[in-house]
Amino acid sequence: MEISQSGRRCQGFRSYVLSNAYLSIEVVPELGAKIISLRNLETGREWMWSPSPEPKLFRNHPNDAFEASTLIGADECLPTIAPCRFQGRDLADHGEAWSAPWTVDETALPARIETSVRLRTPSIELRRSISIQENEILFDYRLTSLSSEPESFLWAFHPLMPIEDGACIELPDSIALVKLGAVKGIAGPAGSRWNWPEPSPGVRLDRMDCRSHANSYAKMFAEFAPGAEAFAAIRRERERLLFRFDPAEIPAVGIWFTCGGWNGHSHLAIEPTNAATDSLCDVVPTRHSVIEPFQNVAWRFRITIEAL
Repeated sequence: MEISQSGRRCQGFRSYVLSNAYLSIEVVPELGAKIISLRNLETGREWMWSPSPEPKLFRNHPNDAFEASTLIGADECLPTIAPCRFQGRDLADHGEAWSAPWTVDETALPARIETSVRLRTPSIELRRSISIQENEILFDYRLTSLSSEPESFLWAFHPLMPIEDGACIELPDSIALVKLGAVKGIAGPAGSRWNWPEPSPGVRLDRMDCRSHANSYAKMFAEFAPGAEAFAAIRRERERLLFRFDPAEIPAVGIWFTCGGWNGHSHLAIEPTNAATDSLCDVVPTRHSVIEPFQNVAWRFRITIEAL
């Protein structure tokens, strides 16, 4: 495994690359520790999406709308995804972490890319460590309370990826229903829960059929019981990107796709999260979503790139 220890310059920003014979991942700490590239080096496939063939990096301000961001690759959403007012605090679109500069722990190099950020609202610090081994990437997180009061939080990993013909989203066989967060342009049954993967005849949520559902989008959540098999994957041709996690740490995953329905874009996202909602105002307080004063909470997930 090799890493650029001093980082490299990418459009004026310093980025860090972890790579081995199988894959590479590139992080820009100054831009919310954004992951701008996740590449399968054996096939050459780039798994991160950008809104244009020539991705452009730039800095955002704390209260910018997420749609005004670079929209490249993967961001960390904390302490909310949807903007909301929670306990007298105005929380920004997709949270505060994605638009803030993160600090790099240079002592962790070259074994891993370790970055951290302190949020103002609420008073918490998030540390993320990325390491790789063969065809697998390990994401380790530690959230630390800097507050004398319990603090609620909503976290989601938010990777935008291309939609391709023939691609399919896979969930465990135990997932028969998904919680509907938002939908446009897709006819389905009334109610907040839809059958997975086919809520009505001819509608296949796992196929993201953009030709049948032009100018559409959908946001759904799959929730995992304690001890259940917990994963979500994207299969494309003879390649599979697999997210694996422990439901005792990460009890849900968000699934988002837009086929022109959101700002004209077409992309998808698989979003490991601590709660099946986009707004902190809707989070039911649990051990997954409340951190006690001056305590730590840790969780992890893995991304594996597999040949089929």
